[in-house]
Amino acid sequence: MKKYILSAVVLMSVFTFNSCDTEREPYLPSTTELIKSDEGLMNLLNGAYRQLSGSEDGVVVNMYRNGIFGGDEINLSGTTTDTMMSFYDLVRNPGGGRISSLWVSSFQAIFTVNSIITNLEAGKSQKTDHMLGEAHYLRALTNFYLLQTFSKQYVFGRENLGIPLKKTTDEKDIPVRSTVGESYDFVLQDLLEAEKLMAGDAVNKIKATQSSAQALLSRVYLYMGDNAKALEYANKIIDSGKFSLVSKSDLPKYPTFVPEQNSETIFAFRFDENNYSAWYGLSSMFATIDDTGWGEMYVSDKYIQHIQKFPQDVRNEFIHPDYKLTDGAKLPT
Repeated sequence: MKKYILSAVVLMSVFTFNSCDTEREPYLPSTTELIKSDEGLMNLLNGAYRQLSGSEDGVVVNMYRNGIFGGDEINLSGTTTDTMMSFYDLVRNPGGGRISSLWVSSFQAIFTVNSIITNLEAGKSQKTDHMLGEAHYLRALTNFYLLQTFSKQYVFGRENLGIPLKKTTDEKDIPVRSTVGESYDFVLQDLLEAEKLMAGDAVNKIKATQSSAQALLSRVYLYMGDNAKALEYANKIIDSGKFSLVSKSDLPKYPTFVPEQNSETIFAFRFDENNYSAWYGLSSMFATIDDTGWGEMYVSDKYIQHIQKFPQDVRNEFIHPDYKLTDGAKLPT
């Protein structure tokens, strides 16, 4: 990363001074100066959001695959040579491309936010405190994703193997796997710090906020089996009055709302034309639109049959089956 930052500065300086007749010795700020400036730290923070939401193999995309593809509500039409098949058939292959990418991308993002946490002192200003809180939140979220993917659940024991807890920017610092208990404790530590640093902020649905820290704290406590704490933090969100459930009439249109227009959204990674791949993005396996997308996954019969038992369930409107007429009967295509 240091090489890339320095190279960019050198290249920019070359273009600047080649376009000017005045011969001067260019001033090159050191990498350390760039990282420690508020502007540099904000650029790092924005880069961490983009690292996590990478268009094809980012952490968020692979966690979506990991969470959805193994569920009972979808079917795959046959098989696929893509290593995401391991998410679908629940056969974990540590050397698989998608799972390896999740590991590498996660630690790249953690290294980035560690640069912010290491170089930003709390108490400097409300703005920089919020940046620091966002960094703690993103590190907690990433470590939580890693725990869900590479470790046993917390309720099976604190002494099971967790994840390596990378807390520095020292490339020679290669931590061994901590226990599950130590890993969850570190996630909580980051989230509680984030909640404190971002206190009293405004709603921002595509950047980390105090509310997003509280929401994730509720989720983490729930996974740890601490229902009282999970309820406490869930109530903080509900009682804040900042968020509300979408109406019954709007629920069928839920996928069309961008995060900023969705009253339910507390925090979401925003995808747009700059960080979304139509072939390898979140929905590419489910549809083919304008000859783009694989369209190899479908809603399972089990799921359809279940919600069709309740015609008043508005989730029926999420599904628009394709039928063909055969001897007067409508059969799914």
